[in-house]
Amino acid sequence: MSSVGGIEEGMRQLGLGEKKLVRKKYRKVMREVSILKKIGSGVEGEVLLVRYKGKNACMKVGGDMSIMKEQADVMADLNGAGGAPRVYLLCSDMPVIMMEYCEGSPLAKVYRTASPADRTQIDSEVRSKIAELHRAGYSHGDIHNENVLVCGCPGEYEARLVDFGCAELLSPESEEQDWKDVDDMLWTGEVECVD
Repeated sequence: MSSVGGIEEGMRQLGLGEKKLVRKKYRKVMREVSILKKIGSGVEGEVLLVRYKGKNACMKVGGDMSIMKEQADVMADLNGAGGAPRVYLLCSDMPVIMMEYCEGSPLAKVYRTASPADRTQIDSEVRSKIAELHRAGYSHGDIHNENVLVCGCPGEYEARLVDFGCAELLSPESEEQDWKDVDDMLWTGEVECVD
């Protein structure tokens, strides 16, 4: 798997240029970061909204370094497929990933106030992102309301998949599980039960 292209694209979007190192020491990165707020937490660490190089970015901190590297590699390989955040850098001495900040609200929050027509459009958008992820050769492995962000306005919603800690190379079993998770979330009421 080559993650260089995805990381370089993320660096270009952030205005870092191609010549800068993708791996930086934590202290050097933190000199350029302003932490705005905590936006999530999970088994593998916390996710912070930060300002980095004058732009909003998302910084995942904590967890096991090898797991964080695997996650960064997957997102870099995806290079935005499935709405995955683009990776800007991976700290070389601390388990920290700097990535694109994905605007949006958890699926359940948007779904709760959406009209039936908008729910149909959101369902289609979520399924489209899963299919795009699968075409890129990966399964998500942890599809639920908090890992599907929705932004936009009625009739023009866009979905983003986030948190690729359980992602793996696509297999028939993992593909089937992703679709089962999506069906369970969208059709069995899980969407409406989450705050």
